[in-house]
Amino acid sequence: MSRGSGQLVYSNQYDLDNIVTDTGMLQGRNLLVDYLRIAFARDIEYRFKTDAFGFPRTPSHLGLSSDAGLPPDNSSTRIFIGTQYRFDQTYLPAITIRTTSSNYHPISFNQNAGVIIYGWSRIVDGYGNETILKLPSAIQHAGAWDQNFEIKITSKSLEDCVAIADLAMIALQHTYRLDLQQNGLFIRRVSAGGETAENINNNDPLYHISLSVETYSEWHREIPVSDLVERIRYCFQADVIPTDIPATASAIEGIIELGD
Repeated sequence: MSRGSGQLVYSNQYDLDNIVTDTGMLQGRNLLVDYLRIAFARDIEYRFKTDAFGFPRTPSHLGLSSDAGLPPDNSSTRIFIGTQYRFDQTYLPAITIRTTSSNYHPISFNQNAGVIIYGWSRIVDGYGNETILKLPSAIQHAGAWDQNFEIKITSKSLEDCVAIADLAMIALQHTYRLDLQQNGLFIRRVSAGGETAENINNNDPLYHISLSVETYSEWHREIPVSDLVERIRYCFQADVIPTDIPATASAIEGIIELGD
């Protein structure tokens, strides 16, 4: 099932608790991965390519030419973007995204308790008379998350590492900022740490740059108030039927919900 901005979830707890939107750690991280992939899929030098199943096209480096993956060649991706730790140092350059922290951010002292969501309903009585009424449909609760993510860029070339960091920062802070916001993740600030290097098995050094992404997202819960609607419908039946018409039980035949 999908939840909120198209997030695919398999647990049924959202339905059990009437959670309609929750851009949490999983969805926030996946949104960053998706939009970085979209950004680098347009790039020529650091081109991101996937296979037929949507996974990064990461073949063995053995036998690959230096221009593999450059247009129009599609035999390999030129960069890995994802979350799997095992690719940190086996396919380079690489961008890996991790969640570092998530904190509750109150938007009101009572989590917006008491906010009523109304929906329009068309009332049809037994005589064909129609009336449009605005009736309560749900009680809303809401809150927010302050979440931080780490984007780690690894490459065997220091120049590539810095260049990819620059591209990722402008993509998240500006180019795709509104797209991410519309999908439930607001980018507050993107910052970069210093360059670092490490030697592994006495081979060529690996260069790293870590980006810190501070985000803001929200959750919403809408608890149905069908019982309250039933009481309002009862009052409607008792009060609005003219006195010269017998108020029989069949006078009101039904309510057709039109939605919010």
